[in-house]
Amino acid sequence: MGERYSRFNLLDEPWISVLVDEAGTTRDVSLLDLFKNAHLYKELAGDMRTQDFAVLRVLLAVLHTVFSRVDANGHCYEYFELDNSFLPSNSVDEDEVDDYKDDLMDTWEELWKKGRFPACVADYLEAWRDRFYLYDTDYPFFQVRKEDINQDKHSANGKGVGVVWGKEFNRQISESANKAALFSPNCEVDSNKERLFDADVARWLITYQSYTGQGGKVKYKTVSEGSAGWLYSLGGIYYKGNNLFDTLMLNCILPYEPYGNLLTSQKPCWEYSSKEILDLYLNKKVVTNLTALYTVWSRAIFIDSQFVSNSKFYAYPEKLPKVEREDMFLEPMTLWRFNKSGESKNKFTPKKHVIDQSLWRSFGLLAKVNFSDVNNGVGQHLPGIINWMQDIRGVVKEKINEPIICAVSMKDDGNATSWSPVDEILDILAINEFVLTDVVETGWVNRINDVVQQTSHVIEKIYGSYLNGVKAIRYGDGKSDFVSIRKEEVYAGIDQPFRNWLGLISYNDDKDEKMIEWRKILKELVETAAKELTYAGNTRDYKGKKDENKEQVENIATLYNQFLWRLNKELDVKEGDAV
Repeated sequence: MGERYSRFNLLDEPWISVLVDEAGTTRDVSLLDLFKNAHLYKELAGDMRTQDFAVLRVLLAVLHTVFSRVDANGHCYEYFELDNSFLPSNSVDEDEVDDYKDDLMDTWEELWKKGRFPACVADYLEAWRDRFYLYDTDYPFFQVRKEDINQDKHSANGKGVGVVWGKEFNRQISESANKAALFSPNCEVDSNKERLFDADVARWLITYQSYTGQGGKVKYKTVSEGSAGWLYSLGGIYYKGNNLFDTLMLNCILPYEPYGNLLTSQKPCWEYSSKEILDLYLNKKVVTNLTALYTVWSRAIFIDSQFVSNSKFYAYPEKLPKVEREDMFLEPMTLWRFNKSGESKNKFTPKKHVIDQSLWRSFGLLAKVNFSDVNNGVGQHLPGIINWMQDIRGVVKEKINEPIICAVSMKDDGNATSWSPVDEILDILAINEFVLTDVVETGWVNRINDVVQQTSHVIEKIYGSYLNGVKAIRYGDGKSDFVSIRKEEVYAGIDQPFRNWLGLISYNDDKDEKMIEWRKILKELVETAAKELTYAGNTRDYKGKKDENKEQVENIATLYNQFLWRLNKELDVKEGDAV
């Protein structure tokens, strides 16, 4: 082994973008700075929200690792001993897990009350300082060594070692060699699309490992299906607090049990050598604990340690095996879909967010509802992060009464062979935490889900039936998107009123009165949309056509009357109803 070369240590160099004040001022900070002053920063403020989500999980991996081994005062738990690198001597025994879980909960509560992170976080990072060099010949952060890019390990594709350039690595551009990106934030002059500063490389490296796509043909021989990036599959959700410390703590589920997580030592990627971690990936044994999942790779990537900041960037990525998605309940930060058919039948898989579809429309996947479905054998699995709020609500309520749930997904290009990132899907939802955790069958969660389902029924079925009738008269078999566009216009119109209604619910409000309040709002908005369409009808709409089944003429006016009757019957709102 030759002489070691190391540069740009993430503990000291500023690379994480944070928001520092209400005026929108941002600053790049180091890892040590961030954990020392997290309570003074508002939130992460990187190049994209998907990037912030990926970086957030790396920060959470640090916290889960540290506080799975020491308490809030930096003292080792009694279940094991630690060496100078904070490595535990053993895993926790199964008969000690309940006690260990209680200790982890105590640690979380004490950290929350302190309001800032203790020095033991920095002590841990210092113990692993040599693993946080972005450019390093021996232990490059989130990368492999040059020796690990070895052609005889790859598939025989005749392409040699693969390469990714700066304009593809930078997810704001995501431009391949075959297709130029439209509306790129960087121009072509002087290879500007290819240039990256060191701090950019650090942030985009974490993002690239999380949202890679299926581009590139070079992979290890034992890899049958390469990973597109674990976060690419998720309908990611997380809590946003009053400051960055709050956000990290609200999403730091120290006593997280699924998948045997507490029976396995937390082991993030930087605690392995590149050879060790590659062996685990190729044998599909790497994702055995939460920190491993938070720092999971999609590519064995090599970046030349001699890279010069703000020069033309390139790296060599090799596909690694995908993480199996089915029933992967180690993941706490996603919505879940129960599959009734297909290759994942009777199993859960992560449910990505849908572009232009508000998070509240997935309320049933966010909270404990659908009691009848569960009783009828239809599966249900809540995001771990939502269950976590039920555990901590008594502690956080004095400081945060209305947690903000953030949703984030990456939209792909729809091409199964590339899955290139093209856009972000983002949303936020503010809801009183007591409402969110009122999960008894007659509680707020179930009542709100009933409202969401009724709202969907009114728009999809009742208003949708009216639209289909108008389309048949006006366009016949043409204008195939008429109905979907008009329905989405109504969804957009009720979006903010619903958010306002939801956000203003208090635990002690009368449930029946709040339901009537929303039905009145919904009735007015949908009726207005239908009325405007009716009044704007043309001659053909009012002339209509003969309904062969009913032997009468059906026109836009008769369709509107039928719609109005069904709407009133469904919502049953009378003028005298209290609000």
